[in-house]
Amino acid sequence: MTFTELQDEELEKIVNEDSPVVLHCEVSGWPVPLVIWLKDGVLVKQTDKVIIMTNKSSSMYLTSSFLTLVSPSKEDSGFYWCNASNVYYNVEMKKMYQLDVIILQPPSKWIDYVTCVAAMTISLPR
Repeated sequence: MTFTELQDEELEKIVNEDSPVVLHCEVSGWPVPLVIWLKDGVLVKQTDKVIIMTNKSSSMYLTSSFLTLVSPSKEDSGFYWCNASNVYYNVEMKKMYQLDVIILQPPSKWIDYVTCVAAMTISLPR
């Protein structure tokens, strides 16, 4: 089995909170590999915030899997593994991503503050 290396793929990702992120894994082998996703060593299950799509092509011996975090929060930060296994050859391979979710203050708060300060008149004693 082999993982397909994607050009310009970042294995370390930093994303803003609530900004969707997609992790991709593509592996080929015969029989067609089974792919699962792990976060910090724990199986990732599909929820309303986590979408896992896996496509298998038996004619090309290829499995392509996408893990989408729809609205990531700080708790979603961690190490994600795409784990591919092939029971016929009892082979297991892993591809790892590191994900950091950061929290940014909305720019509107800063704009409101600057607008308020700009509207003030300051008189200094002489």
